[in-house]
Amino acid sequence: MATLTVKAVRQYFYRALQRAAHKRTFMLSGLLMCLTGCTFFDNTIIKMPIALHQAGSVAEADFEIAQDDRVTLQLRFFVNDQPDDRKRLLAFLGGFGETKTSIPIKVRITKHISPKEDLAILEKTYPATKLAGYGAKELNRLIDDLTIKSGKYRIRLETIEEFPELSNTKVEFGMYYIRPPIM
Repeated sequence: MATLTVKAVRQYFYRALQRAAHKRTFMLSGLLMCLTGCTFFDNTIIKMPIALHQAGSVAEADFEIAQDDRVTLQLRFFVNDQPDDRKRLLAFLGGFGETKTSIPIKVRITKHISPKEDLAILEKTYPATKLAGYGAKELNRLIDDLTIKSGKYRIRLETIEEFPELSNTKVEFGMYYIRPPIM
């Protein structure tokens, strides 16, 4: 009977040590993230498809900014499963340091002041020429980086030209925090 009790106490002791080690691991991980600026925060504010192959195509969305912050506006071009599609997109859009095709897009951002009143804070046509990044399955074009105040907004995008070369390419507009907001 005494042996059984010793085994039970030993098992309980080892479990308590494992729980304490887990807590320390989580605390150290959290501390490391705070010190290095790493985070698991999703910086996405908006993601929505846009038809760049058609002139006059419109995409709209409402969004909210909790605190004054910096955001980036980007177009994301997804590589499809066809062979050499990535090469085709790079040849059409250009890589880093080169611009093959300028993709003008009209951006209008309005701030909701009251239920019946909106204030236009941005209305501009951007050339969207700078490649912001790319991977095996996507290429990102930078539209602009903006400083935006807290509040409720509506964004409206309109394509100016048609690009039939992009008819089989999924294109997505994205608005992202440049860095995670401080909570």
